[in-house]
Amino acid sequence: LFSGNEILGNQQIREKLGIKDRKRVRKEYISPAMESKALEYTIPGKPNSRLQKYRLTDLGRKWLAELKPA
Repeated sequence: LFSGNEILGNQQIREKLGIKDRKRVRKEYISPAMESKALEYTIPGKPNSRLQKYRLTDLGRKWLAELKPA
């Protein structure tokens, strides 16, 4: 889904996952990743901004590297 320093919005995440429901993506993917500190907002002071996007944190990149086969 994410690779390295890629920045994605909700729509781009939905397209990559093949899911049309915006609320489902937020509830099942984005929110848990944010809670586990794997994702962070690109505009932290405005979480509800229409321009909001998400990027991997250092922890998220570490987890991603561990999941990828060598």
